[in-house]
Amino acid sequence: MFQPTLRFTLAFLIAAILGGCSETENEVIKIDAVQAFVGVADDQESRLRGLSLRKKLGVNEGLLFVFPKEKILHIWMLNMEIPLDVAFFDQDRKLINIHSMEPDDGEKSYPSEKPALYALEMSQGWFSRNHLTTGATLHLSRPPSTQTR
Repeated sequence: MFQPTLRFTLAFLIAAILGGCSETENEVIKIDAVQAFVGVADDQESRLRGLSLRKKLGVNEGLLFVFPKEKILHIWMLNMEIPLDVAFFDQDRKLINIHSMEPDDGEKSYPSEKPALYALEMSQGWFSRNHLTTGATLHLSRPPSTQTR
C-alpha cells in the first residue's frame, strides 16, 4: 500500500506534530471577561522558547508564561517574526503593565514595572482592542501548577 520511504516520512511527521503538541499545554483563560486561547510555558525550556519562529497568531491566541516565583520579569523578542504585546500580572493575577514589542532579534528587554508571576504574550494591539488596562484580572481555567519547572 505505502512505500517504505513514504511510510517512514508519514510516521516522522505524525511524531513531530504530536510531539510538538505536548511541549506547551493549551488553556482557555480570561482577562476580566475577555477570553483567550493560550499555550502555557511553565518550565525553563518552554519559557525560553516562547513564541519563537511563529509566523502568525490567531485573533485570540497567545502564550502565558508562568514563573516559579514573583519577581521583576524581562521578556525579549528573540527569533520573533511578528509584533506582540506582553502583559505582566502579579501573584494576585492583577495586570501590572503592558508593552508593545517589535521583532528585533532580542536586542531590547521589556520589564515588568513590579514583581510579576505571569507574562501573557498576544498579538500586538490585542489588549487595547479589548480595552484591557492596568488592574484587569487574569482568570485561569484551572489553578497553576504549584511546582513550575
